[in-house]
Amino acid sequence: MKTKKFLILILIGAQIVCSVFSAPRLRKYDTEQKEDYHVQHETERSNNQRLQRAPRLRKYDTEQKEDYHVQHETERSNNQRLQRDTPQTPENQTAQGGFFEFCSTEKIVLIVLVPSFLGSLVINFVCYFKIRKRDHGKRHYDPSNDDRYQFVNDPSNEDGYQSVNETERSNIQRLQWELNELQKKYDALRKEKKQGKHESLGKAIDLKQDCDEIRKKFNAVGYVAEREWSSIVKDHAKVTLNPDTANPSLAVSDDGSQVRFKGEGSAEWPSVLGMEGFTSGRHYWEVEVGEKGYWALGISTYLDEKIIPEKPEEGYWLLRRWRGNTYEAVSQSPVPLTLQHKLYKVGMILDYKKGELSFYNVYDGSTRYEIHTFNYKFTEVYPIFSPGSHDRGPLKITRFKPGDRNPNL
Repeated sequence: MKTKKFLILILIGAQIVCSVFSAPRLRKYDTEQKEDYHVQHETERSNNQRLQRAPRLRKYDTEQKEDYHVQHETERSNNQRLQRDTPQTPENQTAQGGFFEFCSTEKIVLIVLVPSFLGSLVINFVCYFKIRKRDHGKRHYDPSNDDRYQFVNDPSNEDGYQSVNETERSNIQRLQWELNELQKKYDALRKEKKQGKHESLGKAIDLKQDCDEIRKKFNAVGYVAEREWSSIVKDHAKVTLNPDTANPSLAVSDDGSQVRFKGEGSAEWPSVLGMEGFTSGRHYWEVEVGEKGYWALGISTYLDEKIIPEKPEEGYWLLRRWRGNTYEAVSQSPVPLTLQHKLYKVGMILDYKKGELSFYNVYDGSTRYEIHTFNYKFTEVYPIFSPGSHDRGPLKITRFKPGDRNPNL
């Protein structure tokens, strides 16, 4: 009897020891099992939800469960009825009592403990091998196994500390030197850039001053640049002489582009007007005067006058040559002009909106000079021409071709 109790105590102790040592692995294994269980539970829940969405399956399951309960109740009632109907014989009572007599307290404990102990051992071994196999596949870096780590972190190895510190110090010094060099280069580039800006700005200022000086020189001599001249010539007008307005001492060509003095008459400045008057816009026309010593060109508001007065009053804006090389701008009172070049061809531009009438010396195809400009608020005006009464040289109006911006080239 004592031996049986001692054996029971040994088994209980062994099971407790196995449980204590296997508890961490079992907890880890249980955690994984719970995760698998949750996954399985979610799968079952989704299946149940799918089944709940099927009314026929639910009805079929309910019927199966009811049939199972009915059958189970029927079998249980039959067994109870058989037990009541079966007589109690001494052999049956002996068999029942002998079984309970055989199953004493010690035997029951042994029967329960031994299988549970063996089962726990099997489970522990299975869990141990599974966890070991899984951990074997996961290789973690252990810095304690690194020779460099041990070399540096070994307190007894002072040379290791010194060599590492020296290396780091030298690397830091080298990087600092490189940083300083880069900063110097950057500052130098910024300085050069600023100097370059100042130099460019200085060059731009010098260039602007040179342009201003050249522009002043051009304005002094009246030179007209190509771009400005193109904007003037593009507004050329077709001016034709009107024979009905010509003085009897003048001869007008059939095409209305030329007029000359016939050699008869006593008027100083016989004249003829253009066919059309101007009341708006910009209009440009040219007249070739050649070697003539007397002529007058411009605009007038008088339609009935066929002679230009010696001293015109208001209503005339003229440029004339007389007495050899005397040039005058005439409007009520004459203004003497000093020209650097002799006039062979004269260009006139009327800007009615601005109230400007300008005369140009069209010296050749590439050189133009402004001679004089009148400013006045004009009414309706007509081009006027006078070849004078001292020679028979003609005044010729230049004809522009369609799309021609500079007929002199």
